[in-house]
Parts: sequence; C-alpha cells; structure tokens
Amino acid sequence: MNDGRSPIMGESKPDENLIATIYYKNGTELTGKAVTLQDGTVGVRIPGEFFKTALLPDGSMPDGVLSVDIGPKHVEGGLPLTDDMVCMAVTAMLRDAVGLTSGEASDAYETWLNRAKRATIEHWVDSLPTRESTRLHVKYLDHDGASHPKEEEDA
Repeated sequence: MNDGRSPIMGESKPDENLIATIYYKNGTELTGKAVTLQDGTVGVRIPGEFFKTALLPDGSMPDGVLSVDIGPKHVEGGLPLTDDMVCMAVTAMLRDAVGLTSGEASDAYETWLNRAKRATIEHWVDSLPTRESTRLHVKYLDHDGASHPKEEEDA
C-alpha cells in the first residue's frame, strides 16, 4: 500500500472536474483532485505533495476512512449546491410547471436521480479494464427490476 508520499506508478490523468473529499473517523477531512489509478484505486492527489487512497480497487474504504464524496468541481463564483437544495428546486419546478403534487414531483425527481446515478456508475465501471469491469458489474450492477441481485438459475 502506498505511504501517501511516494510517487504512484500507473497513475491516470486526474479528471480536472472531479474533486474528492475523504472523511476520516478522527474527524479530519482531505479534499483534492480525484484520481483513479490503473489498478482501480481511487484517491486524492494534492499536486506536488502526496496521494491518499480513498477507495480500494474492490470498492471498499481503507482503515480509518469514514466516507468518501466524489463530485464535480464547483463553478467559480457559484455556490456549491447540496443534494437537498437541488431536490427542492427540481421538485418546485416540476410542481409548478407540470402540475404535480409535491409528493409526486419528489418521487419523479428521485426516480430520475437514481437512473442518472446508475448510468454514471455504469459508465465509470465500463471505463475500467475488462476484468475489473466484469467483476463490478456482477457484484453491484446486475440486478433485476426489483433491485435484487440476479439469482443463478438451477440447472
């Protein structure tokens, strides 16, 4: 495992639009550019300083990490939006523009958001090397319509 200060071999180019924040169990946070290594490890790169692992290739978190948040870099001069703020805004627009009740608008937004998140995750998994992509598809993405893992059929 990397000590966080030595160079990383096989590092992919960081996506300039993605920022990762690692939340540690001791209450500290580390935010920087999100980088995916060739082995599938995701981490935070602090330019000229070090690399810290956020997610291991199997999707688990290293010891001491409470959670990881990866998202787009905020537009300069704009305020960062939370998921709740976006949900309230979209729900209000759906309610006013389409005539849905608040509950229906909220449900419609959540349904769309879940589809969008799934599409983003599938795109990321498909960008991985074939072996890792296949393993992650089987483990996390191959679900039936009820969101339960597909069960192997008896022979």
